[in-house]
This record gives sequence, structure tokens and C-alpha cells, in this order.
Amino acid sequence: MWYYEKKLQYPVRVGICNPSVAKFLIEQYGGADGELAAALRYLNQRYTIPSRVIGLLNDIGTEEFAHLEMIATMVYKLTVSKLLHINILFPSLLYSKKSAKKMESPPKRR
Repeated sequence: MWYYEKKLQYPVRVGICNPSVAKFLIEQYGGADGELAAALRYLNQRYTIPSRVIGLLNDIGTEEFAHLEMIATMVYKLTVSKLLHINILFPSLLYSKKSAKKMESPPKRR
């Protein structure tokens, strides 16, 4: 059983928005040698080894999930201000004009 605490293991401090760095972190998140792959490897390998080390692999796999959470937070902080800036200055990039008109005025009923 796992106990989830809504607090990162280490604080994530990001000073500036930098989507190009976030691009590299996404590879670390879900790439072939990323944290997600490592967590799944550890959690799946525990079924094929002697029972005395199952707990160890379970703990290591769980720790990899904590790393996933930190990387996801870094990616979010590196990209969120850029997305908010684009949304405020250029809302037409996120919505087509047709869908924006539909959102502004509801259809008339007869």
C-alpha cells in the first residue's frame, strides 16, 4: 500500500519560462530511459524475483513515481507562463473564429 503526501519530495524552483528546456525534460519523463520506463521496469520485475527482495523493488519503483511528479512540475512551470501569455495576447491561436462565435453567443431557439 502507498501513502501519498501532497508535497513534492524536493521543491521545484523555476525562474523563467523556457519551453526548449521543457522539451528535453519530457524525454526524461517518458523516453526509453526515462522515469516512467524505470518505474514500470522495477514494478514489473518484482514478480519474477525471490520474495525477499520484492519489497525493495516496490520501494524503488514508487520512488521513480516521485521523480515523475517532480519532472512534471518542472515542465509545467517552464511552459505555463508562456501558454498564459499566448492565450491573453493571441486567443485566436487557441480557438477558431467559428468556435469563438459559438461560445460568445448561444444559438437562438425557435
